[in-house]
Amino acid sequence: MKTIALFRQKHPEVELTTVHLPAREIIRHLTEQRLDIAVMIGTAAYGNQRLQYLESANYRRCVAVSITHPLAGKDSVWLKDFADDNFLSIREDASPTFTPMVREVCGEAGFTPHITELEDIGRVISAVESGKGVALLVDNHTAAFNPLIKLVHIHDYYPVSLICVWDKLNANPSIAEYLEIYKCTE
Repeated sequence: MKTIALFRQKHPEVELTTVHLPAREIIRHLTEQRLDIAVMIGTAAYGNQRLQYLESANYRRCVAVSITHPLAGKDSVWLKDFADDNFLSIREDASPTFTPMVREVCGEAGFTPHITELEDIGRVISAVESGKGVALLVDNHTAAFNPLIKLVHIHDYYPVSLICVWDKLNANPSIAEYLEIYKCTE
C-alpha cells in the first residue's frame, strides 16, 4: 500500500506494523486499542458505534470456483446459476458477517444457499480449489492469482467497500496523520 510507504517516509519515528487478522479480531483489537487503524472490507465494522471509517474503494463480488467447475469457463454469469452449489463461508466466531452476507446476497438473487462454514478464509480457498464448493469473494482478492481457482464475475451487481477504520475513542495523533495520507493515495 502506498499509504504505508508514504507514512513511513513522513514519520520514521512512528512504529508501524502490519498484521493480518480475521474481521472479528480486527474489530476487537481496535476497540481494545491494541490496533490503531485497519483497512478491511467494510461489512464487519458497519453498525459498531465505537468505530469510525472512511470508504476508499468499491469492488465487485465474484464467485470463486475451482477451475474444474462447469461455470469456470464463463466470464460472467448470474448468481442464481450457482443456486445448486455448496457455498463456503467462514464460521461466525472468526467473521461474524461473512455467512449473513452470503445469505443476504443469495437471497437477493432469489435463492437460499446451502452453506458450509469453515475456520478461516484459507480453508475456504483450499475447499474451493478442491471443488468442495464455491465462495463469494471480491474481484481483487488474492485468489485471483491462484491457478486452481477462477473468479467468475456475476451480472448481479453487489458492491463491496474497502474501508479504513479506527476507534473514535483512540487518541493516538498518528491516526489523523495516517488518514490524511490515506485520503490522498487510495
